Amino acid sequence: MKPLSEKTADILLLLVITALAAWLRLAHSGQASLWWDEFITLGASLRPLGESLLVLKNFGPSDVIVEMFPPLHHIITHALLLAGGSDAVLRLPGLLAGVATVPALYVLARGPLGRLSALACALLLALSVYHIHYSRELRPYALFMLENILALHVLRLVLMQARIRMALVYGGLVAAMFYTSYMATILVSAQMLFAAGFLAMRSVCDRTKRGESLRIAGWLALALGCAVMAYLPWASSQAVLFKALQAPSQSQTIPFSFVAGTLKEFASFAYRGDFPAGWLLAGLGVSGFAVAVVRQGPAFPLMMALWGFMPVAAIVLAQTRMDLSSRYVFPVFMFLVLFGGHFLAECIVMLGRCIFGAGPAIFAARAVVAGVVCVLVSAPNLESLGEYYSRESSSYKQLMSYLMENRNNMDVLLFAHPRQLKLIAGWYAGETFSDVRQISGAGYFRAFMISPRSVNVAGLQGAVSRGRIVDTEIVSLGVARAGVVPIAPDDSGSFVYGDDFTTMRFLEDVHESHNVGLSLEHKVLTPYDAGRSGWCEYLFRSLNQNTVSSAQLTLDLALVLNAGEDSDAVVRIGVAAGSGEIKTVREASIHDFKDESGRLLPADQLKVRHAKIEMDLTGHLAGAEDVRLRIDFGPSMRAGAIEISGMQMRLVQAGPAHSKVRGLSETLSRIPLAAWTPGRQLVLSNALYAFSVDGVVTAGDVGTPQERASFMRENPNATPVRVLRYPDGNPGVELYDPALANPYVRVRPSHGSTLESVPDAARSIRTLRLSGVMDNPQVELGKSRLVVPVSSKSPGVFTMTDAGEAELTLTPLFTRQEFDAAKVESLSGARKIPDEDCITCDSPRPCSVTYGASLGFPVRFVRVLAYPRVVSAPDGRNTVRTLLSTNGTDWREINIYRGEASGRWEGLKIPQYTMVGLDQPASRVLIRFELSGQDAQLWSAHDAAMRLDFRLSSPQSLFVAVESWPTNLNISNPEPLDVMLLRERLQFPDSLKRTR
Repeated sequence: MKPLSEKTADILLLLVITALAAWLRLAHSGQASLWWDEFITLGASLRPLGESLLVLKNFGPSDVIVEMFPPLHHIITHALLLAGGSDAVLRLPGLLAGVATVPALYVLARGPLGRLSALACALLLALSVYHIHYSRELRPYALFMLENILALHVLRLVLMQARIRMALVYGGLVAAMFYTSYMATILVSAQMLFAAGFLAMRSVCDRTKRGESLRIAGWLALALGCAVMAYLPWASSQAVLFKALQAPSQSQTIPFSFVAGTLKEFASFAYRGDFPAGWLLAGLGVSGFAVAVVRQGPAFPLMMALWGFMPVAAIVLAQTRMDLSSRYVFPVFMFLVLFGGHFLAECIVMLGRCIFGAGPAIFAARAVVAGVVCVLVSAPNLESLGEYYSRESSSYKQLMSYLMENRNNMDVLLFAHPRQLKLIAGWYAGETFSDVRQISGAGYFRAFMISPRSVNVAGLQGAVSRGRIVDTEIVSLGVARAGVVPIAPDDSGSFVYGDDFTTMRFLEDVHESHNVGLSLEHKVLTPYDAGRSGWCEYLFRSLNQNTVSSAQLTLDLALVLNAGEDSDAVVRIGVAAGSGEIKTVREASIHDFKDESGRLLPADQLKVRHAKIEMDLTGHLAGAEDVRLRIDFGPSMRAGAIEISGMQMRLVQAGPAHSKVRGLSETLSRIPLAAWTPGRQLVLSNALYAFSVDGVVTAGDVGTPQERASFMRENPNATPVRVLRYPDGNPGVELYDPALANPYVRVRPSHGSTLESVPDAARSIRTLRLSGVMDNPQVELGKSRLVVPVSSKSPGVFTMTDAGEAELTLTPLFTRQEFDAAKVESLSGARKIPDEDCITCDSPRPCSVTYGASLGFPVRFVRVLAYPRVVSAPDGRNTVRTLLSTNGTDWREINIYRGEASGRWEGLKIPQYTMVGLDQPASRVLIRFELSGQDAQLWSAHDAAMRLDFRLSSPQSLFVAVESWPTNLNISNPEPLDVMLLRERLQFPDSLKRTR
């Protein structure tokens, strides 16, 4: 058989390494949520392309605040979005670029360092979790790395092989680099500095090469000039960014901790062990550099060193406010991988020559040994791959999945600031929730609000805390909108309306709004979609046909703008008397934030600049009964949006005084109310219970103080969603919504519940939820009867929709309060650890805990989320196995956790995901967790709850209709159940669930 040629053998080996790189980078690429930096790319790419380019160039207003990259990667992402993208699809350009970098590094190293060195460094890069990670991000890093490696290769060909016309290719790559990252100027400068020195030295040392060197210099200058000319339309943005980041008084240092941490990331990105892999890689890289200088000559090593360490010098010398990150010194990573692979290859070649001698036949053995050594050097990376693929950087999918699964009776999704979290919700939750981008009319709605931990949204009136997912707080709250502000003056005839935007008052009172949002985080009124125009209008209504005699408006303005930047934002204020035409009375712009000399007013500690404008509106509103106030936000494409941080409208009326209850009665007339009846529960309704605090207000369905006391006895934890106050500030009426805190109805087997709804029209129920311990319960609602064929010893939640879908979810908890051995299907040799939220074996022998259910509906798949923990022994003997059975006799393993052989406890609250489809319908499904002994644990707590999902296919759709109210709700079940009836069909967010 004819032996393979050297070229063919190299191609085959490189294809194997590249295939390995592709497999490692593409595996599970859609599992993890996009994290915030990736949403920066996505947010900048979602807009129309022209608008997106303007925002990127001007660092203009957007949902991502600011993006500090040029537009090439965003244009690619925008094109993918036009074709309909998912997380995995949007990450694909980075993945492909990361895979392509592996053969590109081989090509770069092949000529100057040799065949075996090129294969070794390509394999090291293929196995690097650091490079895997940044190849899997929806960011430009992988593309920029690839462009750099290709540019270095082409530059070497131009300089060292005199392939002069390749300079044009180099110019194209430089232009691409400029439009991919603002770091390009630093790295291209390093390359040009080396090229100038190389050509100058060659001209001095070899006069016969002067002409050629001049031609090369001319072609490179032409190529670089073309790249710079192509970049000129964008160059101003880089100058603005550098000026914004510059801090002349700040000297940047690189602490040792950053060096050690960065080397650890380079060599073992997700590794938790103690092996100093980072220092090993550094030693290999420096040694390989020295060997290359001595054996291959200094030219190529010096080019790579200058390119690799120029960003480090730039960080030290630039005097900027940038936070240090390994991403900014990635050329050092490439330098270490390149010369680390070279050192390993040279050592193997030298060792082989000593043992076997020289000769081409020995190369295969050298390649095998090099591959083994590279795998050994990469062992920390390979050990951590499983945990890396399972890790979550943001948990945004988990957040949105929780909101969608627990939407229940929520109507709207609100944000403490209509920017980052709004972008995330729009991507993952789509149109599941309504929003407040447009507001009009009166009524009541329930809402989730999500917020950073730094904002106390739980302190809002009537807010109910739903918990926290990582750094995001979740509350539910109710908004009772009147949409009209009654002019209720005090005894002197003066009425003052003010808002500092720290409460929900804007949503309660504004008459109409389009693209204006409330930001509780920043305490401002701002465009809901950044940079777009928007307006809001308040209607102040006279109660006794009294007329305005004087009117003053004060607005507090806020602006975030760096010195030297300009803002094109404009806010216009208009008023009208009654139904007359709105007339603009004032325009606020950047000039309101400048002093008499034209300099910007100083910013506070939060970098916010403040201005106040006062307007006398008497000339426009005198004699008016009703007053309309309109605030218009103009479109903006530059940084620095003008926002409203406070407003105060003062009206003085001429005419007879009126009762202090008139204003409250006017507001109550616009809000849906239900009369409270003891023993009844309000369902399928957006009406509120209203109670007079002092008995003065007696209109319509408003209850008395005595009825309020009775209501509180039935609902002891209820808090009002809104409190209506008299002109003197004292509370007059409280509005309650018990279904906000608890949308379930508790039903006991021998005691039914009476339900009512307002309005009392016929209702169709599209979702039924049961919560508790179920044993084939029967639900009777009016004339409808439904049998739920679900039985389990463990408490769970059963959800069934009118689309023929159903799901049973068991969430066992091992906390002191919730764990009950009687509610477990089987507990064999296991016990709960008293002071921990976990179970373990009561002896060194294996033990198990089993959960399951008997189901009358076919099970399509089972999804398991568990939190095992083990002493990770080197021999792998300590394990937590997850097994599944459909008959209680035959078990199959669906997951096993044994850690990374570190010899320490591993896995604390690190989730393990498993999803298993069932080929045959099963009437019983059991999930068993088998622990190997006392060095294995299974955890489940409120912040890390184990969860078992059984997805079912209902043979018939849910169809329950209630023709008249009130009606009775009864159940047949051994234990009480909580029942939820919903008008909307709940979604099962399978696409947001991890399966690994």
